[in-house]
Amino acid sequence: MADGKVQYTSADYESLRQNVLQLIPLLTPKWTDFNESDLGIVLVDIFCGIGDMLGFYLDRRVNENYIDTAKLRKSIISLTKLIDYRLSRPTAAETTLEFSVSSPAINNILIPKYTVCQTAGKMPFITIENAVIYAQQTSTTITARQGALRTETFTATGDAYQEYPLTAVAAENLLHVYVGDEQWTEDSGGILNPENYKIFRADTDWADKTKIVFSSRRGYIPGRGQTITVRYAETLGPGGNIESPGQITNIITTFPNSEIVDVTNIERATGGKLRESEETARLNGPASIRALNRAVAPSDYEHLALKFPGVAKARQGKGIPSWKSVNLYVAPAGGGAASAAMKQSLMSYFRERMCPTVELYIRDPQYVEIEVEANVYLKPNASRVAVNRAILGKIQDYFSFDKQDFGGANAFDAKGVFISDLYQLIRDIPDIKYIEFTRLARVGGEHIQSVILKEEEIPKLAEGYPILTLVGGI
Repeated sequence: MADGKVQYTSADYESLRQNVLQLIPLLTPKWTDFNESDLGIVLVDIFCGIGDMLGFYLDRRVNENYIDTAKLRKSIISLTKLIDYRLSRPTAAETTLEFSVSSPAINNILIPKYTVCQTAGKMPFITIENAVIYAQQTSTTITARQGALRTETFTATGDAYQEYPLTAVAAENLLHVYVGDEQWTEDSGGILNPENYKIFRADTDWADKTKIVFSSRRGYIPGRGQTITVRYAETLGPGGNIESPGQITNIITTFPNSEIVDVTNIERATGGKLRESEETARLNGPASIRALNRAVAPSDYEHLALKFPGVAKARQGKGIPSWKSVNLYVAPAGGGAASAAMKQSLMSYFRERMCPTVELYIRDPQYVEIEVEANVYLKPNASRVAVNRAILGKIQDYFSFDKQDFGGANAFDAKGVFISDLYQLIRDIPDIKYIEFTRLARVGGEHIQSVILKEEEIPKLAEGYPILTLVGGI
């Protein structure tokens, strides 16, 4: 400041004000009244406040240019587009439906694609392909996904770049586009485009508005005047996960025959999840560059699995039966095990991306129940009910499916449940003098300071736990 220059790196209010006040005597020696009521000081305060605000906006703008520091969803969407990565839309839960008749069919009974069935609570599920109950047979099975079926049509402009906005957000795993009578393929974003390059892209912006895009840079474009038909599902995401079979019992779509057809889900519906979060995109976006939409290294399998609709967690494991085999542990959104329909779809997904000689085994996770007990010593006037509720909430949240993951892949990547993490959880809860964890163990195991998890294991809180013994308080 002695040289009369403003320190432009000082961008906050207090630093700006201090620098200006130091500069005033150098420029105007007669200005000696620095009282807060002085008009000049009032103006200084205003200008410094504006400078502080502008500095904040500039910092935010700079931060929004980098994926590691960006906070706004629209910034992350724009940044990941630069590497040809698109954030996932909501994913529809998937299950297997069995259509049946009471006696062997006289003729073939077609269960058409997009047949809508629903639960007693009127939650709709849509079949994704045709199925047939053949003559002399009594049943057939088909994959169905949760969502309300929507159909929208557009007339192609023939331009080199075309986009058509949808009225709702299309489920990640149920979006079909037809140009005329021909179904086109959604662009996977990989280096290699699908056969014949008859592809489209589904872009979803920060406000969850989905549009169908055709570009001559990525493949063919619909000719002028052609009819574009978009059939998609507007899904509940995790709200479509069904915990048990036998919940889907009503057929809404009518069939062009007189035979009575019944329906039920023969397995739970799994994989429904919300749109991809900003935090997940920060990891998956750069990882897509490493994988290049092909499964070669172990990390490629994990990344590609996490990009598959409905998969929440994935771990490529050891214990392979041969050098050309891959064990892939997969947990669907919502927890539990992946349905047979999801595993089949996932296997087809990987066959297009991995070496034909590789044997892929999709495994279910092992959920490890953890017992937690503690003595909690309270301050004299502490509310035992409030403290107990606060500790229970934090520990239950810690063990929630979304907060946990598979164990480590090796001894150098140890992962698990550590007693230090539990202490960290409750240290800021008021009215606690101190807490002593007396038990942290697998069900039936011995108390230890940490529970190290294997690569196929995911921890969960054992039923009836944590057990808290509160001492003191009122």
